[in-house]
Amino acid sequence: MKVLLSGINSFTGNYLKDYLIKSGYEVYGLSYEDKFESSLICDISDKKSVDDAIKRVKPNILIHLAAISFVAHDDKEELYTTNILGTRNLLEAFKNIDVPHKHFIFPSTANVYKPTNQIITENSEIAPGNDYSISKATCENIVKIYEDYFDATILRFFNYTGLNQNTKLLIPKIVSHFIKKTEVMELGDVTVSRDFSDVRDIVKIYEKIISKNIKGLFNVCSGECYSIKKIIEICERITGHNIDVQVNKSFLRDNEIKTIIGSRDHLDKSIGPLERIKFEETLEWMLK
Repeated sequence: MKVLLSGINSFTGNYLKDYLIKSGYEVYGLSYEDKFESSLICDISDKKSVDDAIKRVKPNILIHLAAISFVAHDDKEELYTTNILGTRNLLEAFKNIDVPHKHFIFPSTANVYKPTNQIITENSEIAPGNDYSISKATCENIVKIYEDYFDATILRFFNYTGLNQNTKLLIPKIVSHFIKKTEVMELGDVTVSRDFSDVRDIVKIYEKIISKNIKGLFNVCSGECYSIKKIIEICERITGHNIDVQVNKSFLRDNEIKTIIGSRDHLDKSIGPLERIKFEETLEWMLK
């Protein structure tokens, strides 16, 4: 089976590439930078570039990781062009190749759901509240247009983390402060709780979906919540270092939802048992 990863050099792409190769798949990638011997330079917003790459690889499985995923990205035109037009270009090019058993896997986000303190299932209300989540919700609808041409899976990811993730994101930011043993760290509301997973579990889920040819729409989450305060306490215990956490008012959000947690029941019933890494172990891995 040939697997093509758009965004192969991304945080997730690097872990997924290695895991799929070890699992026996023939892995190719699309990227701006040619860091992997089987990757092709490709601008997904350029239709001809995408068409040429897809025709050259002729993948059975296409996992579309490439996207602008930083919520606060300043260039909104670039965000919408990359995320929406790029997805549309890949879907169209994938439709037009003649290979057996085609499967398109699209990583979306739990940010498409209306904020709520209730456990979020796949049937929860949709109400994307920023440009990033709006682009992902739009792409979900575009993917559905192509379901007559190949198998399609949409994954709504809650938070996940691991080594080498961008320190703009919350958990890597906190970990980096402990690694550097800084005295002060500025954060927003540390009482909020969120659902976190380990990237090493995420890549196992991708492989299960491929190997079992699982189609449909799924939340990808741990089903457990940790407050930011609790995460800091765990990091202090692991490192023996204490940090003075100060609230930066510019990081606070109006009407912040205190607890966001997803239900993993639908996915677990589809992929079968998967031993998950405890989040304390994830933090220890990142810190040490």
